[in-house]
Amino acid sequence: MYISPDQLRRLADFFPEDDLEWRIGSTTRDNKKGMALVYVTNRAIMARLDDVCGPGNWQNQYMSGPGGGVLCGLSILVDRGDPDRGGEWVTKWDGAENTDYEGVKGGLSGSMKRAAVQWGIGRYLYEMPQQWVELDDRKRMKRSPRVPANFLPQAAPRQQTPKKEKPSVQIGARIEDAMRAVGNGLGPNNETAAFHQWIDAQGFPSDAIAWGKKTLADSIADVLAPKG
Repeated sequence: MYISPDQLRRLADFFPEDDLEWRIGSTTRDNKKGMALVYVTNRAIMARLDDVCGPGNWQNQYMSGPGGGVLCGLSILVDRGDPDRGGEWVTKWDGAENTDYEGVKGGLSGSMKRAAVQWGIGRYLYEMPQQWVELDDRKRMKRSPRVPANFLPQAAPRQQTPKKEKPSVQIGARIEDAMRAVGNGLGPNNETAAFHQWIDAQGFPSDAIAWGKKTLADSIADVLAPKG
C-alpha cells in the first residue's frame, strides 16, 4: 500500500497529553525556574506511523553523524500518483547528539524524534507558548506543565478513552486499501502479507481474523479471475 498525500497529512495530527514528555531547557540564574520543552515520545511516533502508514510501509535507519552523534533517516513508501511509477521510498534525515544520561541510546531516540518532525509529526509543538516552571533543588520540575486545550486533539478529550471502531469496520477499511493497491498494480502477494501482518497484530477475535483473511483472499481471487 502506497501512502497518499491525504494520509501523510494525518501524521501532523495533535497528540494526547499521555503521548508527550517534558524536559528542562534554559534555567534562571538562581535555578529556581526552568523553561519546559515538550516532545512526542518515540513510542507515540512509532504508533502514529503504524496507524497512518501501516507497519510495513515505513522504516528507519541510523548512521554516525559527521561531527559525532547519530543521524536517523525516516523513510515512507509514498504514492507518486502515477500507476506506472507506483510507490517510492522517500527518506528524510535529521540528527542528534548522544546524551549525557543515556549515551548512544539517547542519541538514537533524539535523532528519530527530529526526523519525525521532518515529516510533520509533532511539529506543531514548536508553536506552543513557552512555559516556565518551578524547579526543586535538583533542577527537576515540581509539577509538569499542562498542554493548552487548543493544542490537544478535539476528538479525544483529556481523561477520556477514544472510542474504537468495530473490528469489522477496521478490517473492511483495510481490505479496501489492499484492493485499491492491487488495482493500481501492486503485487497481491505483498498486499496479502502486509494485511496478515496487520490483522494478526490487532488483537481481534479469532473469528474476525479468519473472516478478514478469507474476505481478502476471495476479493483478490475475484479480481484476478479471467474475464470471459
